[in-house]
Amino acid sequence: MTALKKVMKEKELSVTKLGFLLEINPSLVSQIISGKRYAYPKFRKKTALCLGVSEEELFNEAGFVKEA
Repeated sequence: MTALKKVMKEKELSVTKLGFLLEINPSLVSQIISGKRYAYPKFRKKTALCLGVSEEELFNEAGFVKEA
């Protein structure tokens, strides 16, 4: 399980709900969670703010989601 998915589960957020909050397509959120895409800096910042955690907890330096 990725760190992002873990925090989403704790906050009871689905991929669809997170996509809505971030104003992006849920399929992009899903691709980032699964490691098929890296997260752009704007996405990382907005996601961390939305979830109330630091970017470093969720993403590595290359922009990919960390494993929990």
